[in-house]
Amino acid sequence: MLKLMKYEYKKNKMLLFGLLFLIMGLELYFLIGYASNDMQSIGNAIIFLVLATVVGFFFVLFLGIHNYDRELKSKSSYLIFMTPNSSLKIIVSKMLYVLVIGIVIVAIFGSIAIFDIQLFATKVNEKFFIIDILKEIAKEFRVDLSGVWMVIIIEILYFVINFFSTVALAYLAITLASTLLQNKKFKGFISVVLFVLLSLGVTKLNNMFFEPDVKYVESVVELLVNLLPTILYNGVVIVASVFGCSFLLDRAVSL
Repeated sequence: MLKLMKYEYKKNKMLLFGLLFLIMGLELYFLIGYASNDMQSIGNAIIFLVLATVVGFFFVLFLGIHNYDRELKSKSSYLIFMTPNSSLKIIVSKMLYVLVIGIVIVAIFGSIAIFDIQLFATKVNEKFFIIDILKEIAKEFRVDLSGVWMVIIIEILYFVINFFSTVALAYLAITLASTLLQNKKFKGFISVVLFVLLSLGVTKLNNMFFEPDVKYVESVVELLVNLLPTILYNGVVIVASVFGCSFLLDRAVSL
């Protein structure tokens, strides 16, 4: 599994380093503005860093989906699916790679955000500490600081599951287009249509039976009770999609 993930990294390391250099450049721009007391530069840098965060998120999503689609359409699929690894193991390794990259990017942007906000607060004569935010969250959910971490963990889990549900459905749509519909023209367009239809179907079922209602949530337990059905539902979607991809690749992929 680790070897497969390392292979994924080697294929994309130039793009990943490019994103890293972009982040470093924007952070340097912020620090120069801070050092020179240039509020315009500070404001611009913050805006660009926020945009870079959004771009980074969609970059991870695009990277995971695009690489899989490209491999099924190119001869490189020989090098992957003819190795002594099961299709299931290959699919799981690709998704774990996306997860690891996503965590690294979130950690980088999160650390930069906390650091920059603390610096910016000194320019407007305000004190900022991450603990203050945690205390406000604790007050909102009527818990102590230890309970805040439960809220954060639940929300992160909810986000990650939803994110991977989207990736898994995209993999399934691409696999369907590349196997059962492999002799059809416009496979790329067909896979997009299939992804949209699958996503709409999954979302509609979720809204009908599992849609969380967190508007009036006042405790960690209530939050978990409201989000757990959707978390489990999307977990089932991920597992079903991954096994569906593996089944199709083992029996219908054209190399």
